[in-house]
Amino acid sequence: MAQKLLKHNRKPLLIAALFLAAALLVYFGANQDDYYSTFLQPDDFTLSENGEALQSERLMLEKGSYTVTVVYTLPDDGGAASGGDGAPEVRIINDLAADAQGNPSPVLASATLDAGQAEAVLTLTLAQTTRGIRVTLIGAEAGVTQVRSDQPVWHDTAFFLLAMLLTGGLLVWQMRREADDAIPESLAWAVCLLAGGVASLPVLRDFLVYGHDLAFHLTRIESIKDGLLSGQFPVRIDPTFLNGYGYASSVMYGEMLLYIPALFRLCGVSMLVSWQAFIVLLNVGTAWLTYRAVRAWTGKAAVGLIAGVVYTLGIYRLMTLFTRAAAGEALAMLFYPLVIVGIAATVWQPKQDMARPRMSGVPWLIIGMTGMLQTHLISLQIAAIGCALFTAVCIILRQTTWKALGRLCAAAGLTVLINLWFLVPLLRFSALDLDIFHQEKLIYLHAVYLPQLFASFVNPYAGMTTFPGTTVEMPLSVGLLLGVGLIGFLFVAYQKREDRLEDPYLYSVGRGAALFAVLALIMASVVFPWTYAYRIPILSKALFAVQFPWRYLGAASALLAVVFAVSAHLLVHRPEHRRLLVLACLLLAILNAAPFIDRSIQGDGQVVVMADKEADFAAKVYLPGDYFMEGTDVDAYLNRAPVPAVVSGGAAITAYEKRYTNLTFAYTADTEATVELPLYAYPVYRAALETGEALALGEGANHILTVTLPRGSGRVTVAYAPPWYFTLADLLSLAALLALSARRLMRRRARHG
Repeated sequence: MAQKLLKHNRKPLLIAALFLAAALLVYFGANQDDYYSTFLQPDDFTLSENGEALQSERLMLEKGSYTVTVVYTLPDDGGAASGGDGAPEVRIINDLAADAQGNPSPVLASATLDAGQAEAVLTLTLAQTTRGIRVTLIGAEAGVTQVRSDQPVWHDTAFFLLAMLLTGGLLVWQMRREADDAIPESLAWAVCLLAGGVASLPVLRDFLVYGHDLAFHLTRIESIKDGLLSGQFPVRIDPTFLNGYGYASSVMYGEMLLYIPALFRLCGVSMLVSWQAFIVLLNVGTAWLTYRAVRAWTGKAAVGLIAGVVYTLGIYRLMTLFTRAAAGEALAMLFYPLVIVGIAATVWQPKQDMARPRMSGVPWLIIGMTGMLQTHLISLQIAAIGCALFTAVCIILRQTTWKALGRLCAAAGLTVLINLWFLVPLLRFSALDLDIFHQEKLIYLHAVYLPQLFASFVNPYAGMTTFPGTTVEMPLSVGLLLGVGLIGFLFVAYQKREDRLEDPYLYSVGRGAALFAVLALIMASVVFPWTYAYRIPILSKALFAVQFPWRYLGAASALLAVVFAVSAHLLVHRPEHRRLLVLACLLLAILNAAPFIDRSIQGDGQVVVMADKEADFAAKVYLPGDYFMEGTDVDAYLNRAPVPAVVSGGAAITAYEKRYTNLTFAYTADTEATVELPLYAYPVYRAALETGEALALGEGANHILTVTLPRGSGRVTVAYAPPWYFTLADLLSLAALLALSARRLMRRRARHG
């Protein structure tokens, strides 16, 4: 019996054994270190603003207890002169908080320094993840300071083990349930996992290096986590930005998929590992979704799998993910293939008799456009322009029907209905005088030179500059391999007439993708007359909102991946060669991406921004003012502790507490008083007394939120309170999503019943 079981399950058991062995290696390896530990060197201490103390750089510490060991040196006078009128002392403060009376920088732990000792040991207990922790020395010189948690503060080891076991279980499950096809599902999963893993290599280290937008997106993830802890769902005002004053990034910038790493953070996974896991999921998901979409569109599993791996390992996509660390655009690129397949299957109705797969493009289009809307509005605009142009071409060439156009309108309406929960707050905040609506980009200065388009040996750390004529430009290319695929398709078109092809439908798919890919390349390059389009008001508004023409390379990459896959399939069309063809294309894609990946891992120009899972990654050095009111002095907030301040009348504040975007405090006032609150004045807050009486909120200097307190005493609560139409939009979107899911489930049951 055991021999028979082993014989029929050899491959699944081998896969299970490999993943179990890998899990054991992780458990016994260095990744099981879930303790926080860091050392502060003397150079990490600087003189405070008042010149009375040395203070360390800011630390971000997770919930838990810590031991802080401070090595110090006292001057000959014992430190009294430097320490003012007190004895030498070490303090641990939080300079991004206030005490119960609203005074800034409360002391969390302290100890008097003894001339007969060389070090001081302090204990610190935190009830939540805390930013702004500083070690300060009064009347002493700093030595090496160690901060170490007394117990594990992360669950990274358990997360690694669970991820490996789930991956192995998935492969084993696929191998047990599938038929012996030319491209079995287990092979497709394995190829997607391999492609996604290779594409993730630059981030799979115990540190993160600088990417243009990395700090911003890491802070978005942390803000979603903090927003959920503050009671918001969905999160609309990000608590972590601006030293805790809040930011409307969640309203103006779709972040539905960023809830995944935010949930990892809620489960106790470190930010480093949460980001790494998210990048791996994104890369594997890109390969898998592209495979499924293109396979459904063409009816060819090999075409879908080749398109998936070539697209995932594309140079522009890797540059977006690592050089720019543009998480929004990288997430939007996950949905480009779905939009392409969705619009083609919905609108395109060729008159010639072609053997086409039976599929509905509407679900793909709804999912694709929803994904674009929820990740990157600029990419959504590019996709919408492409869909409108493709529909117009089909109408002109009479390659569509009124019924197909009706389905397209239905897909658009359903997409809007599902996303009302995001669109309604977006429209409300768009009515504000935000800085983003006053920005103007000289877009024609950021087009791509033709020699750049298909470069593969690019430098990931070349820089951010993209102005024409610069010698060190950010890499802007779709990669050599995709250019080879385009040449391959031209060869197929030259060698074979369409009526003699074994699969004329597949050839038509490749031809359409090639034409629109070339158009996208032209739009991204200096060939397109951007300087003239800039002078035409309608085109200026429609085209120039993309900020940089090279963003069209994302759409071009997805289209060229389809062209490459179609070319490979038409050139090697024997069924017995399908697996070898997929393997060969996977190796070519890896080789094409290898120079970029290699230089990303060990090239010059790397700047470490997060090491040992520890970094104050809040976007204080990169905080775009896009979603602040026009004229806001952002630096004034960055240099100001989040504390309340009485600006008129007289009031005494006690029992003050700020938890994310929620404030509570007690007050006593002889006259009516106005208090500035450490919150940005977005119109989504409510203030009330314990009796339920609403208090008037206003806008103070530099757009800070103010509250008017009546004469007397009471306890005030200020919290995020969404307007009724936000809640209505949430409910309508939820109802639409449930209705569509139920309808699809019923149709599936009827089909199989």
